[in-house]
Amino acid sequence: MGTVYIEDLRPGMVLSADVRSRQGRLLFSEGLALDELSIQTLKFWGVTETLVLGHDQETLDRERIKALDPAVARQAWEEASHRLKLCDPTHPTVRELKRVSFINLIQNGLPAPRRHTPEEPPHEPRKRPDLSRLASSTIKLAALPGIVTQALEALSNPNVSYSYVAEIIGKDTALSAKLLKLVNSALYAFPESVDTISRAVTVVGANRLTSLALGVSLINIFDSIPRDVLDMRSFWKHSLACGVLARLLAVTAGHPNVERCFVAGLLHDLGRLVMLKNHTAHVAQAVALARREEISLHQAERELWGFDHAELGGKLLTVWKFPASLERAVAEHHAPGDGTIHQDAALVHVADIMAHAMALGQSGSPLAPPLSGTAWDSLNIPRSALGAAAAQGERQLDDIGHILLSGNGNGNDKENDKAV
Repeated sequence: MGTVYIEDLRPGMVLSADVRSRQGRLLFSEGLALDELSIQTLKFWGVTETLVLGHDQETLDRERIKALDPAVARQAWEEASHRLKLCDPTHPTVRELKRVSFINLIQNGLPAPRRHTPEEPPHEPRKRPDLSRLASSTIKLAALPGIVTQALEALSNPNVSYSYVAEIIGKDTALSAKLLKLVNSALYAFPESVDTISRAVTVVGANRLTSLALGVSLINIFDSIPRDVLDMRSFWKHSLACGVLARLLAVTAGHPNVERCFVAGLLHDLGRLVMLKNHTAHVAQAVALARREEISLHQAERELWGFDHAELGGKLLTVWKFPASLERAVAEHHAPGDGTIHQDAALVHVADIMAHAMALGQSGSPLAPPLSGTAWDSLNIPRSALGAAAAQGERQLDDIGHILLSGNGNGNDKENDKAV
């Protein structure tokens, strides 16, 4: 009898104990022989591990490694370790993140060997950027779509009707089309098609659908950054991956608004886009410092600028009058354990590290940021939730990436579609 993670359950395995949901509901009793339907049911209820007769996760992992070419296994483990180099290797959650990264590498293929060529230090910019001036100037540069602003204002009224919110969002046909595709995607997996915004508001909720509208709208705002500075397709893939993973972890944590966590993950690196659009040389200098000193990119930003992209992103959302919960999640996603822990920030923090560990897109940071053990403990979710989120997240990302990134990015869309 041993613990087996949900992604490694197979038909024919026999439960050695009752399985309950996180809410305490009995799902299956001891002695049940699992089949495909029962395994899918466990996934639906957010179960991430079970006790099974004659199997345990460590043995299954060892068997998986034995089946591999030793050289491939060693290279995959070294790559996973490199990606999480800034994290404490003795922390149990970091070990699990490394396992998730390793499995992802085995399933999706190893990257090309890294070239250790010395980089020429970029020219040092003359003047430090100013945080407040950046946020205020960006408002003029990239105003929020009027439809989203109206929906936010409507939701501030406690007496507003769902039909009124649906009417506002429905005025933007392009936004409505993307929202409907998103609601009908693997992100929700509703049994029946949702074909109108009114229906979407009913099944998803006005607040949640408006949160999604915020995220979808902002993807289109920063679209003029040259490809040689940052591959926007890869950037938004990383951001989407962070949003998807934050949402999945939020479900396990019993969060009351998982769409808010998706949007927080989607927007977590917004400040870096602002810097790239306004101060490209400063970003190049920070990236070079992070690589040279093998420190996190946000630490390099703080050393050079006096603030980091997270603080700038939070400042921008405040000026834009976004909900305070979103502003805090973005501003604190690199320091969610400093002071009072904000659950949304802690979820985005872990999801961001996961996205880096799995190399889902690229935000400009050469390594995954360090894990805050305090933030992880505050979530009160099992480590097995990481592997479950990774398995589900890749499928969802593939589906919604084609929806939200269609026509975005800098480069040939047909080529880019293959990379999503």
